[in-house]
Amino acid sequence: ICSQAKPLSTENHAELLDCVVLLARSSPDDLIAFLHSQLEIENEAVRVASLNLLSAIVGADLPETKVKKFLIVKAVKSTLSDQNAKVRKAVLHFIRRLLSSGSVENCAEWDMVAYVFHEFSVSTSKLAIQEESTIQTLCIDILQCLDTSVSGMTQVLWPRLLEYVVPAQYTGTLKPLCRCLRELAEKKQQEGEEAACLDYSGPVKLPTPQGLLARLLVVASSPYEREGHGCAALQLLKALHHIIHAAVGEMWVVNIPPLLQYIEGNTENSLDHERWEHMLLQ
Repeated sequence: ICSQAKPLSTENHAELLDCVVLLARSSPDDLIAFLHSQLEIENEAVRVASLNLLSAIVGADLPETKVKKFLIVKAVKSTLSDQNAKVRKAVLHFIRRLLSSGSVENCAEWDMVAYVFHEFSVSTSKLAIQEESTIQTLCIDILQCLDTSVSGMTQVLWPRLLEYVVPAQYTGTLKPLCRCLRELAEKKQQEGEEAACLDYSGPVKLPTPQGLLARLLVVASSPYEREGHGCAALQLLKALHHIIHAAVGEMWVVNIPPLLQYIEGNTENSLDHERWEHMLLQ
């Protein structure tokens, strides 16, 4: 599996994955324990191969391994401190498979999402290295594909994602981040719950309502920067009006849609910035 001198052909690799899935059906505990032991070996090829096999197991979404997902996540977490670029990319590919595998049931999966933001931040400071650019792109892709409708996602992601809205090192993630938070807030509203609150006892540093408002308004003031972050920021403001202040809900429901229409009806070159800033401040 791990030989770099003589890599498997595409056909043999596919056959190998089929064999691993069969093993996962018949002996899930033994297979997961074995792959966990392989991940503890400080060897790039062994770790990458083992991570790829665990991704295949998670992607198969087997009844035999679904109840043991926490053991798989625990095994992968043993590699999170590895600084090797190939290992980090293999972990990120695993996370993508994990978060699209049908259900997210506990906070172990949240650690995987937090790792995506950590890797994005690390890569931002090392973009002179080509591999870091690839890792950053992969992080954005995972967040863009994050399906907030997956069972259990509301409990895992909300309100932890709010931690990443304000800090500057996560600016590049704002578009998918705002989209996820907006969908989660709307989902909670549909379920009859409070749209959101900043009273959370978990180990995260949540922004203040004032800090959140200031950050999103600053992003919205330059609506065309970073591929449409302005629209995403305004949509999130509308969804989170209860967090900002209980009295702004009706006003924002009326005023934010025209702002969005104005952005969408103009291009960056044709936007009247003075008028836009006036509209935004109103």
